[in-house]
Amino acid sequence: MVPERVVPVTIALPKPYRDLLRKIALEESLKNPDQQIITTSQIGREILCAFLRERLEERSKKEE
Repeated sequence: MVPERVVPVTIALPKPYRDLLRKIALEESLKNPDQQIITTSQIGREILCAFLRERLEERSKKEE
């Protein structure tokens, strides 16, 4: 499998969502203190990519 190139994208979120992402990132970092710190951007990317993957799968099923 060829690794996908990650490109920067800037999005604006309401403050409560940003704060929630920060809280999730902190909780994940505290679960595994010996590993690399989890950032808000990483959590946001995981959520967005999962959502978009689901949408692509739904489209593929509709086209079949």
